Amino acid sequence: MRILFVLFFCLLLHPLGFSQSVLIQTESKLIDLFQEIKKQESFDEKMGSNEKFKSQFHSVLKAKEAFPFPFDSLKLQKGIKEIKSSDDKVRIFTWVINNSFDGTYQYFGFIVRKDAGKSNIVVELKDNEDALNARISKSIEPANWYGALYLDIIVRKIGSKTYYTLLGWDGNNPSSNIRIIDVLTFSGKTAKLGAPIFKNQKEKYNRVYFEYSESALMNVNYESKYKRIMFDHLIPEAPNLKGIYSFYIPDFSYDCYTWKNDGWHLMEDVIGINNKEDKSLTIMTQDRNGKLKKRKVKNKWENPGSDSETTNEFNHVARTPESERQVETTEKIHHKKLKNKKQNNPLLPESIYGKKKKKRKRVNKR
Repeated sequence: MRILFVLFFCLLLHPLGFSQSVLIQTESKLIDLFQEIKKQESFDEKMGSNEKFKSQFHSVLKAKEAFPFPFDSLKLQKGIKEIKSSDDKVRIFTWVINNSFDGTYQYFGFIVRKDAGKSNIVVELKDNEDALNARISKSIEPANWYGALYLDIIVRKIGSKTYYTLLGWDGNNPSSNIRIIDVLTFSGKTAKLGAPIFKNQKEKYNRVYFEYSESALMNVNYESKYKRIMFDHLIPEAPNLKGIYSFYIPDFSYDCYTWKNDGWHLMEDVIGINNKEDKSLTIMTQDRNGKLKKRKVKNKWENPGSDSETTNEFNHVARTPESERQVETTEKIHHKKLKNKKQNNPLLPESIYGKKKKKRKRVNKR
């Protein structure tokens, strides 16, 4: 059986072997290999099975025909994530293996880039488990990776250089999770992570990250309509827990990174907008004992007042970027009308006596 399996992948390396049907069979084999990882009991055994999966996956991804292939069935496997750039030049696959012994995670991945040659450029991401906080101002090689599952990719240009902004998640440890915003760039066939395009007032960072409580839910999402990366603002559960990030939770306010010509700029206390297509949202609430709980609510603005209060002239209004612009426009029209009304008011003295004439300057004749 093993001989047949090896022969099957040798066939894949042949330039005529990558038909659609062959790629479908290849995907099925990769799923079997990934399932083998989960069946192993010890972490060392999982790592052994993962090496087989990683080796075969790398061989497949190098084929030109593999870049447009969706790998939909493989992406349905728990622990595997895939993102693809909007310019159709970059795909990134990341996956995670949980170490049940100490509750930590080990991450793996491939950056796949289209190339003019006969095969794709495939770069392996290697998790070295170094502390992330020491590397927010450094560019790093894929072989010196911090480890994460990448969930979204945003394409932006500064001059002629393309920057691929990555949104990621890291399970970190049993008490806290991490959200990461990083950037991928290329120089020839070389890939690098990190660039000083994240700007917090006068400071610049190569990447940003947020550590928060395992019991909390933090969102980091890109809003294409407003060209901004929205995220929850985090605070400690109590003032004396400042700096202990496993006790940090969202405070129901929002910050964002908005794109300008030279990079991502931090904006604080911005208005969050829900996606109209989402019928419900998951929020975090606290009970009387201070315990955090997840609760689903309707994605719909509801007046916090009672039904009897809805006719009151001091009604609550949901304020959004669109409504703010509408308010500004309405105010300008209102001021213009007032100005016109004032000029035509029959009770004003100038309507009775006429507008005051400007006094001519007396010229002394010599």
